[in-house]
Amino acid sequence: MKLAICLFVYNRLDNLKKTVESLSKAELASSSHLIIYSDGYTALSKDDVLIVRKYLRTIKCFRKIEIIERNTNLGLMKSILAGVTETLSRHDAIIVLEDDLEVSKDFLSFMNDALVFYAPENSVKSVSGYSIGIKEEASSYFLHRPHSWGWGTWRDRWNEFIELNPEIQSIIKNKTLDKKSLTTNMGQDVIRMIRQLRDGRISSWYTLWIIYHHLTNGLSLYPTSSKILNLGYGGQGTHCEGINPFPSYNYRASSKPLSLSVEPLVNERTLKKVNYFYSNRYKLIFRIQQLTSHQGRNFLYRDIMKRIINILQS
Repeated sequence: MKLAICLFVYNRLDNLKKTVESLSKAELASSSHLIIYSDGYTALSKDDVLIVRKYLRTIKCFRKIEIIERNTNLGLMKSILAGVTETLSRHDAIIVLEDDLEVSKDFLSFMNDALVFYAPENSVKSVSGYSIGIKEEASSYFLHRPHSWGWGTWRDRWNEFIELNPEIQSIIKNKTLDKKSLTTNMGQDVIRMIRQLRDGRISSWYTLWIIYHHLTNGLSLYPTSSKILNLGYGGQGTHCEGINPFPSYNYRASSKPLSLSVEPLVNERTLKKVNYFYSNRYKLIFRIQQLTSHQGRNFLYRDIMKRIINILQS
């Protein structure tokens, strides 16, 4: 299988260095093909982007490195859609990272093994390197919902997604999704994400990717021990503000041998545990808990003021 790693970068040098350092130390890094997409700069970001591009030319430790520098600023959504499509036009499968993700030593091993094993199984639409804070006996599990923090897919699934995109956009516009089945399989927060996308408040390829999995009754494989740590919270990430509410259970751990199920199925007990972290109840409890810390209080204050301003401007 011809496989490539795609790393999408913009102007965050400090986090990018951590991403590259962890990726270069991962098993299979020296035999991997790394393609880096550097989004174009704006007038405000030019200096930072040029500094990042200078650093990119110093990266080693991979079998092959390609650096693609965009001339215009596409933004994350268009950058991901274009870059993944371009890469999968000449590769069978892809592993996708952004410049705020630290990976475990066995991240590439897990992703490669899963992408090879499930390539013939069309019901499996993607593989996630991140896992939310749940404890499972098995080394991996399935969900209907994909994740965007270190993920992989195959050419035929991505092409199917692109072909379905007009239908997905129409469904979002015309509000024809079954909310009950969507929240049961994908989580309570997806309704808010779709509404924000429809209203133009966010530009999110990930929301489209979720709906694709929903429409095709697709599955996504997850490791029980997360292979990803998100560094992007704190105001630098495109859709990540404040404090990361999602725990990464046993990040870096690789004590369990990887077991891949021949019959991909979602365990209802596991689904219920994961959906709790996507629920309004968990979000409320998490925010109340943040009142005990100075950082949490500052974030809640900024969030409340932002909401007030949005209401006044609407």
